[in-house]
Amino acid sequence: MRIRTMSSTLGSTRAALENLGRQIAESGLAPDFALLFATADHDRTAIAGFLGGPALACPVLGGSSSNGLIAERAIVGENGSGLGLMLVEDPEGSYGVGGAPLGDDPAGAARAAFREATIDAGQVGTRPDLLWVYQSPGHEEAVVAELTRLVGSECPILGGSSADNTIGGDWFEIAHSGVAGESVVVAALYPSGAVGHSFLGGFDPSGKSARVTRAAGRAILELDGRAAAAVYNEWADGAFLEAQRTGANVLTRSVRFPLGIRVDADEASVTNFRLLHPAFIGPDGSIQSFANAAAGDVLHCMAGSQLRIVRGAGDVAREAAAVLRSMGRGIAGAVVVFCAGARMALGDHTGKALDQIHRELGGAPVIGAFTFGEQGAIRTTNVHGNLMVSVTVFGTR
Repeated sequence: MRIRTMSSTLGSTRAALENLGRQIAESGLAPDFALLFATADHDRTAIAGFLGGPALACPVLGGSSSNGLIAERAIVGENGSGLGLMLVEDPEGSYGVGGAPLGDDPAGAARAAFREATIDAGQVGTRPDLLWVYQSPGHEEAVVAELTRLVGSECPILGGSSADNTIGGDWFEIAHSGVAGESVVVAALYPSGAVGHSFLGGFDPSGKSARVTRAAGRAILELDGRAAAAVYNEWADGAFLEAQRTGANVLTRSVRFPLGIRVDADEASVTNFRLLHPAFIGPDGSIQSFANAAAGDVLHCMAGSQLRIVRGAGDVAREAAAVLRSMGRGIAGAVVVFCAGARMALGDHTGKALDQIHRELGGAPVIGAFTFGEQGAIRTTNVHGNLMVSVTVFGTR
């Protein structure tokens, strides 16, 4: 397996794609799979014309990223347009990609995309080593649940939710069959080498918790029988008092106080939480988040700092790399999914978090996106969360 990453910051989409085409030719690789991430300003029609063309005639998965993307050792397009590409040459492996509009049946869309991906890989009826998914925000839990039903919990489901710069709905998803919004794309991966992965957030439980007594999807209505916003405001030492009174967007302020749901019963671990990012407090005392909570779930108020998030980025890369190193394998390349909200919390310190990732991966080629939701496996449970980081590493044989 050989992996290369490349990028372009040329403002014109066509010029940037031509630049990537030249870099593909210069790489000397005949790719069997590719990941392509773009800032949301890029022209979808131009990208669609690039897919399946002479420069990139292989299965492709990707989509839009918020305010830049991760390529090589930097944030690409942070102050403008950016395209990032990872090429995977692995003739002994099998790769396929499928896509479908989410519509009003996200589980059905997941089934259709998965079937198309396995057909594309020539592996119908064979469980993949992993699934990689990218989709519009809103129905991630339904997609993850259906894909888990299809492949079992032994198959990790990794990926992210497409994003834009303003939460304006300008996000899109990429498959080699085209570019679309409000869709799900799935890659079925059967690599010839080993794969390692890890998924966690840079926050620890604060010791404050309550049980969800009433919820509706992504709206948390009551905690321990009280208005959810009132309990949350107490946990945050009054930071949301005005929002509790009138209802307001709390997206920026709540990064300091995310909510967490423990994924397994290991009370000694602080790495087995899926995080929820509160976005809006309603005038009815509800909390709207970017991930689901259900009645009976115990919500923990999580706490973190810029330093903890930076260290957490290194931790997740170290855990993923350790899987390969335990087998005596090197790292051919890695894919990073980094929550756009966690990046917002870090501000100018985001580069330090990426430095931690690169250090743990030994300088291997890296591609990644800043997303509005993250999918990954905590132990053997596939979940959707917020404010999290995932690292997937591909090993040398």
